Amino acid sequence: MNTLFKRMNIEDILFFDLECIRKNKELNENSKEFELYRKKLRDRETDELPSIEYTQNHYEKQGGLRFGYNTIVTIGVGYVRAGEVYIKALVGTEDEILKQFFNLTKTFKYISGFNVMYFDMPLCILNAGKYFDVTEYLPEQFNTVLKKSWNLDKIIDLIDVKGTHYANMSFDELLYHFGLDSSKTDIDGSQVSETWYNGEQDRVIEYVKQDVFQTINLFCKMQ
Repeated sequence: MNTLFKRMNIEDILFFDLECIRKNKELNENSKEFELYRKKLRDRETDELPSIEYTQNHYEKQGGLRFGYNTIVTIGVGYVRAGEVYIKALVGTEDEILKQFFNLTKTFKYISGFNVMYFDMPLCILNAGKYFDVTEYLPEQFNTVLKKSWNLDKIIDLIDVKGTHYANMSFDELLYHFGLDSSKTDIDGSQVSETWYNGEQDRVIEYVKQDVFQTINLFCKMQ
């Protein structure tokens, strides 16, 4: 908490959260993706590669969170006007979702979320770079490339608002600390890929909107 955070007008802030899934439902052991992913999991001391089964299982459980091995399938956005909360989920192809999101940020002074400085924004920028010139769509104040955190004061990351501390807290832990209900009443992050590939996209979309809603509530509590 500091006076700058305390004085922020919530109507100047776009709150957001993204959901991403592993690029493929299964990891084909004859693919380049498998080769690279397996190498990433190797024993750093012996250089020994993990088994095929371990690699495939690891990919199914955690591939959606690994840069270079995931796809953004929705971004939840929310804002406040005259005390009313407005939330929607951006959908479409990955490039369409990212263009929608980047264009939307242009109408706000700040963007905010949980762990967005270290995960969400870098991932958005990395994945968007496959499709278009990010600098043509994303305002410079929100572009994390080659920036230090103190040069990104327009990105309000709630993981940092709690104060500098060596141990990070999870989103659920912060919600609990401030007396708020968890947003993970149906699924959690570890189940997003499986839920999506099972054809239950609506559950993922509802999940991201709940995350954004509780992010706004958390901001209000912390402020």
